[in-house]
Amino acid sequence: HALQSWTPQLTAVTTNPTLGTGGFIRGFYYEIFDQIYAWGEFRFGSSGASGGTGLWMISLPFEAKTVDVDHSDTLGGAALVGSGLIWDDSNSSARMPITSHLKTSTLLHFGFKMDSAAPSRSVGSAQPITWAALDGLTFFARYQRLP
Repeated sequence: HALQSWTPQLTAVTTNPTLGTGGFIRGFYYEIFDQIYAWGEFRFGSSGASGGTGLWMISLPFEAKTVDVDHSDTLGGAALVGSGLIWDDSNSSARMPITSHLKTSTLLHFGFKMDSAAPSRSVGSAQPITWAALDGLTFFARYQRLP
């Protein structure tokens, strides 16, 4: 199938983020049989942006065929389906890799590692950076879709 686009929805556990003026979110995917290869990104705008409250989730273009999801607010046993990058626009040393996990069969959430002695944590409104204009994340996920 040809490359397709979709508009992912960025949500949070308590209060949804607002991307603000100049902010954007976009996603692309392609399908090989029942395998979905999805990637996308979002960036906060210059004014009116808010990180919301709680861990962040991004909607998938198709429902995943899996029972290995994490319904709690932690990474737990959620299926690892991809990777990504935290983009700190003003501080290149704060940019860091992330992992993409199935939160539910329709939502991704993201993890990062603080240091070698710390457990993985979920990406959200308060971590891993102080979110500002032009900050955001880029993600990739590969998963099996429902027929």
